[in-house]
Amino acid sequence: MRPAQTPGQYKVGYNVLESVGKPTEGKAVIEAFFTSKPEVLYAIIPSWPGRELVLKSVTPKPQASITMLGGKSNIPYRVMGTNVVMDLSGVTPDMLPCQWAHTLKIPVEREIPKPKANEVKEGKPQEEKIEDKLEKVLIDRLGDILKKN
Repeated sequence: MRPAQTPGQYKVGYNVLESVGKPTEGKAVIEAFFTSKPEVLYAIIPSWPGRELVLKSVTPKPQASITMLGGKSNIPYRVMGTNVVMDLSGVTPDMLPCQWAHTLKIPVEREIPKPKANEVKEGKPQEEKIEDKLEKVLIDRLGDILKKN
């Protein structure tokens, strides 16, 4: 028979839904989850952000069309420094393809440096891909957020 476990001993009891949505005083929230393909960034928004959504450190390709998966029109946006600000004021509830989460498709330019022939040596670990680094940063950040709760 297995010994009983209480939250905090092995598994930490938390509700991920408490970490998403609008920020409240003194609490950080997750406004978007990200995944990507080579030249596309997908921002998965678990709750509707309202009239405007700002994604930091995201720069779409020049003249890119940002779309909502399942939607029929482009999302107007502007780039401010290294951020993209999307105008969602024209999106009405009847236009949303789903009531639970919404995914924005953002074409981005990715410059992943390829190692030069003389830089790759056998037995030496190769430099991490940017996707792997980003995944580690996101996991670490999410862990920090969950530890605070």
